[in-house]
Amino acid sequence: MAADLSSRMGLIQEFDVERIRVLLDRAHLPVKLPGSLKPGQLLELMAVDKKARDGTVFLVLLQAIGHAFVTSQYDRESMQSTLNHFATCAEVS
Repeated sequence: MAADLSSRMGLIQEFDVERIRVLLDRAHLPVKLPGSLKPGQLLELMAVDKKARDGTVFLVLLQAIGHAFVTSQYDRESMQSTLNHFATCAEVS
């Protein structure tokens, strides 16, 4: 999701997102959300994540593969698009 959002914000290219997805898949790491999670639920969970402070959600984004940074400055519409995208391609449980 961090790669997808980073791409939507113009920080990395779409081919980087696909490369990351392939590497995660090869390592047998999840590349889809459980089907039971909805975008609103994800936002609620993000609000209590260890990176959230004083009601502000901080995200890990990518400037390049292997070059991540933590920020609260991200495009909210792009984040919602990412959440919606992952919710629609979630694994059916």
